[in-house]
Amino acid sequence: MALSRPTHSTFGAFFATALGCGDAIAIRTGAELISYTDLSKRANMVAKNLLDAGVETGQPVAIFASRSIDAVAGILGCLQVGAIFVPMDPTFAPEHLGFIAQDLPIKAVLASPTNLTTARNVFSNVSAAVLLLDEKQLIELQPIAEVTGNDPACILYTSGTTGQPKGVVLPHRAIATMALSESPLSISADDVVLSAATIACDGALAEILVPLMVGASVALVEAETPAVHDVADTMILHGVTVALWYAGLQNLVVAHRVDAFATVRISEQGGDVMSLPM
Repeated sequence: MALSRPTHSTFGAFFATALGCGDAIAIRTGAELISYTDLSKRANMVAKNLLDAGVETGQPVAIFASRSIDAVAGILGCLQVGAIFVPMDPTFAPEHLGFIAQDLPIKAVLASPTNLTTARNVFSNVSAAVLLLDEKQLIELQPIAEVTGNDPACILYTSGTTGQPKGVVLPHRAIATMALSESPLSISADDVVLSAATIACDGALAEILVPLMVGASVALVEAETPAVHDVADTMILHGVTVALWYAGLQNLVVAHRVDAFATVRISEQGGDVMSLPM
């Protein structure tokens, strides 16, 4: 079903791109290459499961997973039904995860198979449906929920190192503008963008959603807690052209695996002083 592109919807921006990109590669891992069409269909399956669980527009849904195709499909499925996705990294401290579970009226939890037991434990005292993020059945594109640019798309939590974690609400317009406005990065459909950050941080939005809204390809580092060589090997395997990361990680790759930069045209980092390849 072809839909017109709603400029106010983050998922609408992705949906329009997916319709135009079709068989182009959206997600790259060591084992799989997923096209825009198949990623859209996986998101549709997540959206269907959320609707079957009674999730409505504006309700928060936790995504309890590390970087993976399933996690990306979970994010897009939430956006499709107008739910607010709340990314939660299973490797974070139990008290941090427990705080989020109690702080928000989570309607449903999308958990990866390897983290299903942990997710159930974290949400054991919360009335939320725990859904498994491993659906392989692909269904056709479906209509999307009506949202405005000011409607919340995501809630990210701070680390809590200076006190209790705080939830920061990001509206659809903020994410869509980051991807679709003119940017010094100028990421295009020809780019392969590295995704090495936890899904529970703002960097993941730039690494995952920005390229997917402009037709680029995302190269996922699959290791739950990746070492420098995991990151470098991913960059080389997929010919990464854009890396958006924390300076500390970039500096480590420069120091130990500078060969990983062979295809990189843009390396943007923050949080510390940048080191340069010699």
